[in-house]
Amino acid sequence: MQRLEQQGIFLLVFATDVEADILRELRFKLSIAQNKGKLAEIIMHTDPLTAPVYASLIAELIGDMLSGRERRG
Repeated sequence: MQRLEQQGIFLLVFATDVEADILRELRFKLSIAQNKGKLAEIIMHTDPLTAPVYASLIAELIGDMLSGRERRG
């Protein structure tokens, strides 16, 4: 957490609604860091076992969008 406070990192968090308490704690710690860190949350309403599959698909799509590649198929 100290690195976040020093560097002002942007975090993109993939989580299920099961991890809501952990996200609340992270939001609180970032607010204490005097807004040096930014947090974007993607909350998936799915079970924690299949969440990594959906998260990897979303992460690949975001990576393609940021790099300017167009997805086909």
